[in-house]
Amino acid sequence: MIRKSLLATAFLFIVITYCWAASLDGKWTGSVGDGFGITLNLKVAGEKLTGTITTEMGENPISDGKVKGNEFSFNAGRDGEPIPMKGKIDGDKMEVLVNYQGQDYPGALTRAN
Repeated sequence: MIRKSLLATAFLFIVITYCWAASLDGKWTGSVGDGFGITLNLKVAGEKLTGTITTEMGENPISDGKVKGNEFSFNAGRDGEPIPMKGKIDGDKMEVLVNYQGQDYPGALTRAN
């Protein structure tokens, strides 16, 4: 009986984790720092995150993308320089932190329809 309960709990945890990760899929728009606009197009496969980031400077692929529960991280490259970005998702809202040249810039994005 205890074994069945433990298995059911483990299964539920896996399903919840997958649902949080899967909710990153899609297009997200918002701004970072003092209104620097960004758009993310993201795709989750297990714990791997891929996609693109678009700013006023153009579109670039993300690299080293990882998802764990409702948290994620990736590098957004520009001119060969990786720009680390991490964040948390809560439904259709996302809080991000971008580290550019040693300075952290917070931001907020929402799921685009």
